[in-house]
Amino acid sequence: MSDVSEQKYIADQEIDFKQIWFEIVANRMIFAVVTTISLLLAVLYIFVTPPIYRSEALLSPVSVNESSSQLLNQLGSAAGILGVNVSSGSNQKIVNAIATLKSRVFLLEFIEKYSLSAELLASKWDETTNTSEYDEKKFDGVNKVWLVEPPSIWDSLKILNSILKVSEDPGNGLITVSIEWQNPVQAKQWVNLLISDINSLIKKRDLNEAQTSIEYLQRQLNRTQLVEMQQVLYQIIESQTRIVMLADVNDEYVFQVIDPAIQQLSSVWPNKQLLLFVGFLIGIFSSITIIFLKRSYITILRSN
Repeated sequence: MSDVSEQKYIADQEIDFKQIWFEIVANRMIFAVVTTISLLLAVLYIFVTPPIYRSEALLSPVSVNESSSQLLNQLGSAAGILGVNVSSGSNQKIVNAIATLKSRVFLLEFIEKYSLSAELLASKWDETTNTSEYDEKKFDGVNKVWLVEPPSIWDSLKILNSILKVSEDPGNGLITVSIEWQNPVQAKQWVNLLISDINSLIKKRDLNEAQTSIEYLQRQLNRTQLVEMQQVLYQIIESQTRIVMLADVNDEYVFQVIDPAIQQLSSVWPNKQLLLFVGFLIGIFSSITIIFLKRSYITILRSN
């Protein structure tokens, strides 16, 4: 682009910006009204939208000690031949635990265990009294019965899935479990209950597998006369016994709670500053659009 062309382009741009400014000044009432309406709509949205609170817990995976891990790795092949699962490596256990925590089966059992359908589908949080209230048209909180056709538990699962977030930090391996919900008390309770229940479930599962394996291995031990095989069986029984002992003394079997969930006092949504800023921007662009549409319409009328 030549110097003359570049100067002409810059001059045209300056004229365009000046023209926009002159149009806004000439139609400042339209600009002010449209921008004000946009801000008022943003304020209205802030007031009518129920606040959402986020409660989260920070977890650390419980690792298998080094000696136990080495023993399990050494005995993996031999145990596999015997049909016994000793692959209780820490990494795979954590992966399975996270997958279980997100699974439909676990969450459905969680909803049924704590009777959460009414809380998820027919309750609301009253900020003035700091209490949870049921929709009187849907659910009778006194008699604990639905006043409409009882919703499917899959509806409850859909809501729970939408508010539950489980994430793992790839850098340090720490896991965050969070719930964003209109009731800050329930959000805190549910996060802590989910962690407690997943620890109990995996613990119970490993206990049952280990005890079943020990019984099976003892029967095999009584049948074999080979000294080498007996030594292998004793070692596998030892590994399974360690699992039983670890599970018996540790409630935080898979996830150790570093920072438990607490009741939050401030909401994460609606974000008042963000919504007001967006409302202001929408008002500016809308008013400019209306002003230039008006100008174009007047130009067309004059040309006719």
